[in-house]
Amino acid sequence: MLVARCCRFAARSADEESGRRWTASKWLASRKVANVVADALQLPALTHNAHSQFSYVKRLKKEKVEQLLAEASLGGLTEFVLQAVESLQDQSTGSPESLNEKFASSAKFQMTYGSLSLFYGGLESLLGPPKMYKGAGHVERSLLNTMEFEHLHEKDAKTEFTAPNGVTTTAATEWALVCAPEEGKEYPERSGYTEHHPAWCRVPKPLEEMLRLMEQSCNEKLRVGGHSEMILEELVGGRLYTGPMYIKYNTVLRSKTKDPAMVKLARDLTRGNGYPTSIHAINSCVIKLSKLTKAGKVWRGIKDAVLPKEFWVPNAMGVRGGIEYGFSSTTTDREQALLFAGGGQLDDASTVFEMQMGMVDRGADLTWLSQYPHEAEVLLPPLTGIEALNVEVDGSMLVIHSRLSLNLASHTLEQVLSRRRKMLMDMVGGIELELRDGLGESLVGLGIAILKRALDYGPLSKDPEWFNDDENFSDVMQQTLHLQHAVVSQIHKLNVDHPEVSLRGWSLGGSARVLLLAGWCTHRVASASGSAVHEAFLIDLRDAKLTTSEALQLAELMSKQPRLTSLDVRGNHNIGAEGAEALASLIESTRGVGVVARSVCGVSPSNSSLEVARVLEPVECRLITAELRTFVWAEGVTAGMGIPRKDRPATLNRRGAFAANEWQPLLCAAEETCRVPL
Repeated sequence: MLVARCCRFAARSADEESGRRWTASKWLASRKVANVVADALQLPALTHNAHSQFSYVKRLKKEKVEQLLAEASLGGLTEFVLQAVESLQDQSTGSPESLNEKFASSAKFQMTYGSLSLFYGGLESLLGPPKMYKGAGHVERSLLNTMEFEHLHEKDAKTEFTAPNGVTTTAATEWALVCAPEEGKEYPERSGYTEHHPAWCRVPKPLEEMLRLMEQSCNEKLRVGGHSEMILEELVGGRLYTGPMYIKYNTVLRSKTKDPAMVKLARDLTRGNGYPTSIHAINSCVIKLSKLTKAGKVWRGIKDAVLPKEFWVPNAMGVRGGIEYGFSSTTTDREQALLFAGGGQLDDASTVFEMQMGMVDRGADLTWLSQYPHEAEVLLPPLTGIEALNVEVDGSMLVIHSRLSLNLASHTLEQVLSRRRKMLMDMVGGIELELRDGLGESLVGLGIAILKRALDYGPLSKDPEWFNDDENFSDVMQQTLHLQHAVVSQIHKLNVDHPEVSLRGWSLGGSARVLLLAGWCTHRVASASGSAVHEAFLIDLRDAKLTTSEALQLAELMSKQPRLTSLDVRGNHNIGAEGAEALASLIESTRGVGVVARSVCGVSPSNSSLEVARVLEPVECRLITAELRTFVWAEGVTAGMGIPRKDRPATLNRRGAFAANEWQPLLCAAEETCRVPL
C-alpha cells in the first residue's frame, strides 16, 4: 500500500511541477489543509528558532497522535503522520541556522560570496581578457595555443594534484586526454571505479570525434535558433572542466575573494598559473550551451562547508544570498547532488542547493561533452547570483531553495575579444555626427566616406586581439581623433574627381596623415566610374616632413593600392635610410616586362621626366637610383637651357618599364657624387 501511495505521490508531483494543469493536491494546499493537521496536533507556540515545535513533534508517541487526530476527526491520517514523525528521529534540529552553526564546528571551509559590484563587473574584471599566443610549432596565434601553453608549459603543468573526486593527475595529462588521447592508454581514474563502477569511468575520445559530436548535438541546433556556434576552444575548455581540472579553475576564481586560505590554496595548487584564457573559454562554452538547456530544477551538493551570514541576514535590499565567484556544477539528478553532499551522513556537513532555472537564467547542459556523462551536469557560469528564498532541514542536510541570476555582463570569446574594437566603432558613430556639423551639406558625404575608408584600411582591418594590447588601443584611439581633425582641415585638398593631389610642404600634424591618404585612395577607387575606373593617380608629398614610419606606411599603401602609381617624396630627408629603402625596394620589385610603372619621385603618365640634381643627399640618391635601375630612360635635351652645365640638373625621360641597366655610367656618377655605394 505504501509503495502504491508513493507512486501516486510521484505522479502528482510531476503534474504539479509542470504547472500546466489543475490538481487536487495543489487545490488542497491552497486551502491550507496542512494547517488543519497542525492545529489538530496542538503544537506549542513558536520560538525564535522554531525549535520548540520541532522537539514537540519529534517526541510524539503513537498513542498521543491517535488521540489528537481522533479528537479532530482526522483519524485516517494517523499512519501518515506517524511515518512523518519517524522520519524526524535522525534529525538533530529543525532550525536551518542551528544546523549551519553545527556545521561550523566540523566543516573544512566557509563558502565565500561576493557583492553586487562583483556581479556587474563581469569576468574580465577578475581575470583580464583572453590572450592569443603563437608559441613554438604553430604557424599563427590563437586562443587554443594560449590554452595549450597554460596546461603544458606553465609551472604547474607537470605537478600532480588530487581533485576532490579522488583523481590524481596533472594539467599536462588532462590536456593530452582531451586534445590528443592515445588509443589504449589508461588515464588517471578514481580508485576502485575501474573494477566496481566501470560505467562511471571516463572514456577518452579523439578530438575529431568530439568535433563531430559538437556539430550534431550543439551547432546544428544553435544555427536553427540564430545563435552563435560553439568553436574548438570552447569545446576543449568545457570538456577539460568536466574532469579533475575543474578544481584548479575554480580555485583560481575563488582566490579572488582575497580569503587568505583560498589564496594560499590557489598558490599551492596552480603555482601562480591563472588559466585566464581557459576560464574565458569555459565561460563562453556555458553561455552558448545555455541557449539549448531546458528550464527546470537543478541541484548542487556541497560537503564540509558552512554557509556565510549573507544567506541568513538580508542585505539593504532585503535579499539573502550572494555572488558565486567560481563555476557552479549542478545536476538535474537530485541523487547525484546528494552523493556529492556526502549522502546526508550524520557526521558530514551536507548542503544541497535546489535551484530553479528560468527563461533567461539557465545553465549549460554538458552531458554530451562531459567526461562523466552519467552525472548529468548543468554548469552555471562564474559570478552567478544565488538568492536564498527558503532554507530548511532535511534529516542532517541543509536544503537551500534558491533563485538564479546569471551574469549578464559575461560574454563569449568573440564578444570579449571584440569589445575594444566595438568601442572604436561606437566612437566613429559619434565622429560622424560631429562631421555633419563641421563640414556642411556639400562636403559631409565625402568626409564621412574618407573617414570610413581610412578606418577600414587601417585599424578596423586588424583582428580583435590586436586591440587588446593596451599600447595598440591607446594609439588607435588617438589616431582616430587625429583622423577626424585631418578630414575636417584637409577635405578641400582631397578632390576625388582629379587624379592628382598636391600636398607639397604639407603642414598637417598628427599620426593619421597616411591613414587619411589611404582613405582618399580607397574611396577614389570605390567611387570611380567610366574611364576613371582604370585611371592612375599621383600624390605630391615633397617637403612634407615625412617620418620613417610614414615612409613605411606609404610603401605599404602603394603595394596594396595598384592605382596609386606615383608618389613624390623628394625633399623628405627625415625618412632616413630605413624609409628610403622601403620605398626604393617597392619600386625595384616592379622590374620586368608588362608591369605597371611606378615612381616615388613624381614620374607619372602626365609627367614622364625626372630631374637628377648634380649633388644628391643619400636618401634621395637611393630613391632615384632605384628608378634608374628599374625602368628605361632617355636623356632630355631641352630642359635647363641657359643654365650652366655644372649647375643644371640632368633631365631624364622614362621610356618604359623594362629594365636593361643601360644607365650604368650614370649610376656610377651618382655613386661618385654621393659617395654612397649603390
